[in-house]
Amino acid sequence: MKGQYFLVQAAARSMVKAGHGGKVVTIASVAHRGDDMTKLAMMTPYNAAKAGVVGMTKGIAKELKQYGINVNCVAPGAMMTPGAIVNCVETVEKYGQEWQTDQMTLSEAPLSSTPDEMARMIVTMCTGVSDFMYGKVIEVDGGSDLSFQQKPWSYTME
Repeated sequence: MKGQYFLVQAAARSMVKAGHGGKVVTIASVAHRGDDMTKLAMMTPYNAAKAGVVGMTKGIAKELKQYGINVNCVAPGAMMTPGAIVNCVETVEKYGQEWQTDQMTLSEAPLSSTPDEMARMIVTMCTGVSDFMYGKVIEVDGGSDLSFQQKPWSYTME
């Protein structure tokens, strides 16, 4: 979180000095919600850090809006990255395959998004699309929070 704070601070100083406004995008995680990823055990420090990034983003957005600087946040869902693969392997080695299987079954969130998909959203947030957005969190999670509906189509009219 400190890294993002100091980077935003440096960028904001430059943008304010230039006088043309600008775009800032911080990176959190859907874990900031405290409901989705928290189904995986031992995630409390991670969840708290990501919630901190969201709070920081909203606060900085309020401070920099007067300078025409849009500050928003992209919150990815679970991603299949080299780090995620290593973490899965280490977790299985430490706690056993059964524990890992139980945890992944609870999450219902597939590891299907990629860093490239996140990069596209970040680039999009640096365009005119976000001209009227300040302090918003854009969750890019493949609809993982929608996967808990027990009866698909149960609310449609026949």
